[in-house]
Amino acid sequence: MNREKAKQITRAMKALVQKDPRFTINEVRIIVALERIIARLSRSKDLASHLVYKGGFVLLKSYENLRFTRDADVLAIAISKDKLKNLVCAALDVDLDDGLWFGNLQIQELTEQGEYGAYRFDCAFQIGEPDLKKLHKFSRIHVDIGFNDRLPLIPENQRMLSVLEYEEPVTWKIYPLEYIVAEKIHTLFDRGSANSRAKDIYDLIYLSSRYQNQEALVSAIKKTFENRGTAFPESFVQQVSQFDKTILNGAWPSIKALDEKVEFDKAWKMLTNYLRSLDEHFQKS
Repeated sequence: MNREKAKQITRAMKALVQKDPRFTINEVRIIVALERIIARLSRSKDLASHLVYKGGFVLLKSYENLRFTRDADVLAIAISKDKLKNLVCAALDVDLDDGLWFGNLQIQELTEQGEYGAYRFDCAFQIGEPDLKKLHKFSRIHVDIGFNDRLPLIPENQRMLSVLEYEEPVTWKIYPLEYIVAEKIHTLFDRGSANSRAKDIYDLIYLSSRYQNQEALVSAIKKTFENRGTAFPESFVQQVSQFDKTILNGAWPSIKALDEKVEFDKAWKMLTNYLRSLDEHFQKS
């Protein structure tokens, strides 16, 4: 364990919080831990080429979405479950001499997530030398790696900059933005009134004004519904208007956003307007 690096991390985190008070020190700790766990996965040559990152952490790091998240979502491509599990365990066991410790790894198989399921890799982390007698008090983060979805192409490598300015960028592959949007739209309609993923509403509103390639988005939405065997709505707006929003409304306060968050009713109206514009694009396609 590099103790000087651990001290450097602590100083850098405090400086960041002073510079940008939207963050708390604990939120920065989580972001740093997720960055460094991805750094470990990316250093494994046998593993990195099979992983495509998606979800809230990609939106935070690559698209400046200010919704805080404490996990990472990944799609595994062209690799068996057993091989993936072994490689992830080996990668997380490597000390990168970066001042962070990861351990007490717990693996859960998520059998109901997609056609082929997923693994959740949940681990404790510590900045600096860990006192294993206090392991039960350590913060934990998790990485969900699924095996279901199909992509039309494997994304090119991109650089992920760290909140720790002295750290070298991490190389990762990230989901095309149109497929991130398409998955969130699919989840909204697949779960209907039982949906509790209020964070998807927040993300869709954020992305609606920032993604302009409607042709690519229409194609991605069609392929996502088809790949997941879900009937395509005749009208997004008409179907969503029939949803009971009670669960989503109740989940809305749980979203931790680093910017000002609108009230749920306004957010739902913004989402409905976005879906209406998608209906118009689908009618033209």
